[in-house]
Amino acid sequence: MNTVRCRTILTRTVTLRPSFSRSFHSSRDVRNLYLNSPMLRQRENIIRPTVYISVRNNSTVSAASERVSQVVQAVTDQSTLQTVSDAIHPVADTLAAHQLGYLESIGLAQTWVWPSDIAAHILELTRVYGGLPWWAVIIIVAVSARLVFLPLSFKGHVMNMKMKEIQPQIDLLMKQLNSTSSPSEKAQIGIRRQKLMKMHGIKMSTMLASGVIQIPVAYGMFMALTSMAQVPVDGFTTEGLFWFKNLAEVDPYMGLSVLSAAGTYASLSLGAEGMGSMSPATRTVMTYGTTVAMLVMGLWYSAANVLFFVATGFTAMATSMFMRSRAFRRLMNVPEEAYLKSQAAAKNAEAKSITQQYKDMWNDAKTRAEERKAAETRSQRVSIPSPTILPVRVKSKSTKKGRKGK
Repeated sequence: MNTVRCRTILTRTVTLRPSFSRSFHSSRDVRNLYLNSPMLRQRENIIRPTVYISVRNNSTVSAASERVSQVVQAVTDQSTLQTVSDAIHPVADTLAAHQLGYLESIGLAQTWVWPSDIAAHILELTRVYGGLPWWAVIIIVAVSARLVFLPLSFKGHVMNMKMKEIQPQIDLLMKQLNSTSSPSEKAQIGIRRQKLMKMHGIKMSTMLASGVIQIPVAYGMFMALTSMAQVPVDGFTTEGLFWFKNLAEVDPYMGLSVLSAAGTYASLSLGAEGMGSMSPATRTVMTYGTTVAMLVMGLWYSAANVLFFVATGFTAMATSMFMRSRAFRRLMNVPEEAYLKSQAAAKNAEAKSITQQYKDMWNDAKTRAEERKAAETRSQRVSIPSPTILPVRVKSKSTKKGRKGK
């Protein structure tokens, strides 16, 4: 009877206090919990027989303890697995930087529509499949973007050389266009200009295409790198090069800014795409203005952004040097005579200083304004014809009387 009561009390103790059972893994711990329970302290008459009987019936208590320990072990293992899964779950949501989808998991590269998202996807693909550090990824993507549009750059450069060859005739037609105020004459001059360009195989759309298409590419890369530096992306703070180890911060030595300005100045001075159609004065302002902008940009933007412009500038410089070579003219079937004529026309246009060029532009604009004003005055002075007075026939009375008699 005492043995039955002991087993009953032991079962109740373990059943009523399951929270304590999770921290014990042996029958001895369960027995100590049973002996120190408040229920047994209140019932002193039951403690001694229970302990005595439990010692005598050791096999029975051991079997019960083994079952209890198995239950405790199962509960402990289940809680441990739940704790580990809860700890792993947020880690699994954020992928590693060398896995596809990492940028999307941190809020970047959400679509394939916006230029910055497309650029972020391209950067991630290059890093994952190439296994490269971030500085190498930025340079490779920048150079590849320039090489993709290289055929358009070649065609645009050929058009610029042809345009320089006929530039004196184009300037003459433009002067005639600005000096006249007649719409019919302006239309005729425009038709003559189109025929002249068509005769030499010049298309303005081809001249401007390479420069216009590269604007969204540069914008997308710039915005993507800016967002990645602000996070910063995993690896941006350690995967730099030389003195700029941290790509997420500003270059402390301004070395990248100097390199970017040097590459930009060299490429624009050699005649980058889109520069051939500009006037010499505008080309000079663009060259120096863009160079200063690249130099100042390094004061505010991260090293990743400036590294992209360094790679772009030196790639454009190499492209411009190749387009001035004889191998390029052979590749594009450009006659040497046409090249020499275009170079002579460019030298004649650049012989004037920039101050003199702007003075000539100002004088031309002033002359055109005066001619337009004089033409409007002449049109207003056209004489208005005076109204003619027609004679009035007066019928005599004798004529009326004669008609009545008849």
